[in-house]
Order: sequence, then structure tokens, then C-alpha cells
Amino acid sequence: MKLLTSFRTTLLAAALAVVGTSALAQTEELANRNFTNQTFLAGWASNGGLAAVDLNPGTAVNTAVQFNSGDDFLRQGLGSFASGTDLVFSFLLVDSFYTPSANAAQELVRSSADILQYGFQVNSGAGWSWVGGASGVIKGTDTDMTIYGATLTTTSATDTYRIAFDAFSSVNNERWSVIDNTSVTSFAAPVPEPETYAMLLAGLGAIGFMSRRRQGKTVASAA
Repeated sequence: MKLLTSFRTTLLAAALAVVGTSALAQTEELANRNFTNQTFLAGWASNGGLAAVDLNPGTAVNTAVQFNSGDDFLRQGLGSFASGTDLVFSFLLVDSFYTPSANAAQELVRSSADILQYGFQVNSGAGWSWVGGASGVIKGTDTDMTIYGATLTTTSATDTYRIAFDAFSSVNNERWSVIDNTSVTSFAAPVPEPETYAMLLAGLGAIGFMSRRRQGKTVASAA
């Protein structure tokens, strides 16, 4: 009896392990993630008040985005996802001291009133709104050269999502936050392949067969 129980447990565990190891689909969802000079804001929606910052003066690479005065925002649509999809968002808040050109140095220091809100927004048919618990806020006193981000698990395949940055300040409209290296990666919920279901059913069938066989032997011996 112990041998049969052990066999059934092992067989069921193996079947479930096969289901659990079904591959997760991993996809990078953002276009123009690093703001190259050639494209800058291509793929993003903005209010036009943003500026390109060359982090390597005299070169045409390593461009970041600076939030200037005004109601600056930066957004990109992600689309809809199956329920249970994990979305992982990250970006780099660049140090506020940089050299914007090869001929002139400039230091932009964010004041304590400068705020950059970031995270996921969802449209469930009633307009866009921040997703509760998935958005964050960076203040002017927060640490530069730091990776920030948010995570979200979708709950409805009919909702539409986007990533958003919104900058604002109560002092002289100063918004000197600079960001780079944005990324949104989606991890789709695992979907077992047909052969996985076949192996699971075969395992359950074998368990049923062994159970019936054992019951038959028990009845025969009792007679």
C-alpha cells in the first residue's frame, strides 16, 4: 500500500511539475526605450515641452529626456493584455548635474518642490487613471542615478494600459528631472501546451487504473 501511495504521489507531482514549467512569454513592450538622438521622442506622446540631454557631450549617443517648465508629461501606450499578465516597469533617474553640450557646462538642481510621478495608467472605458499601488512619486530630494519602477498584474483583458511620467512643481515651474533607460517587460501567464495536458491526463489515468486494480485485489482477497 505504501508503494502504491508513493507511486501515485510521484506520478501526480511529475505531471504537475510539467504544467508548472510551461514557458513564460517575456516581451519588451516599449518602443524607443533609451531616447537615442535619431528618434528622441518617437513612439512617445508628450506635450512638446521636453528637451533632449546629451549625457556624452560632443557625441550623438546616450541621450536622456529632461522635463522642463510647464505641465510636462511623457506617455506611451502598451495595449491590452490577458488577465494575469505581469508588467515590470523600470527607468533611470539621471544625476541632475550634467553637461548638455561640449562648450557649456550647466548644473540643474531639482528643488524639493519638484515632483515626477510615474507608473501605469489604465483605461477601463471611463478614461485614463493611475493604477492604484502601481504608481510612484520622485521628489526633488530623492536620490539621483537610481533605478525606479513599478510592477502590475493585469486583471482584465478588456482594459488598456500605458506607461506615464508627469512632472509638476509649486516653485517657478521648475522641473529638472532627467530620465533614461526606460523599460516595460511583460510576463504572460503560463499556458500549458497540448502535450502537457496529455501527460497530465495520462498520469491521472494511471493513478485511476492503479486504484481500481488495488480495489479489485482487495475484493478478491476478501472473498
